[in-house]
Amino acid sequence: MKDMTKMKPKECQNVEYKESWHDKYLAWICGFANAQGAVMYFGVNDEHEIIGLDNVDRLMEDIPNRDTRDRYLIHKYEV
Repeated sequence: MKDMTKMKPKECQNVEYKESWHDKYLAWICGFANAQGAVMYFGVNDEHEIIGLDNVDRLMEDIPNRDTRDRYLIHKYEV
């Protein structure tokens, strides 16, 4: 059975791991979308261990409803 407790890709300019969500990451997402693209994994620590996020369902509802008109562009996100 495959070990799913750790993420395999290393952090680089196209891969970023974050333990939790902060609204400031909307700017990062916009920057990635305007550059060559990237993948951000939330709920993963610096040791690549999957620790999860609290209130994921609420977060997935809230993010698209943030007032981002003057600051950011949300392109696509997946859980």
